[in-house]
Amino acid sequence: MGEEVGSEMLWRSFDHFLQFGDVSVKRTISLSMALLNISNPKVIVSDLLSKLAYETNKEVATNAIFSIGLISCGTNNSRIGTNLRQLAGYYSDDQSILQVVRLAQGLLHMGKVLKCIIIINTSYRDS
Repeated sequence: MGEEVGSEMLWRSFDHFLQFGDVSVKRTISLSMALLNISNPKVIVSDLLSKLAYETNKEVATNAIFSIGLISCGTNNSRIGTNLRQLAGYYSDDQSILQVVRLAQGLLHMGKVLKCIIIINTSYRDS
């Protein structure tokens, strides 16, 4: 996961799988890309996942949205936050996908709350 050369080779393989693979491959590629880039929201990865989030197949879109949450986990990235708000508006009629969008938004902003809890606990112990 931390090696640049191996990650680049996997990225190229994933790109070929997305171009020439069927729907079952598209379902798994987004999650694989997210596991390769957890809490590392590279622009290339987030752009590709946001394109997959608008797929007509619900399972592909759901996996892509959850993957967006994984790559942005704890970063509070404003670009991804805007993308997730747009996805929430787009999928406002489908409650199952909207629930995954809300989960991804929670993963995006999770570090902010954790930092507040740590600050409160340390200030409580100091006083």
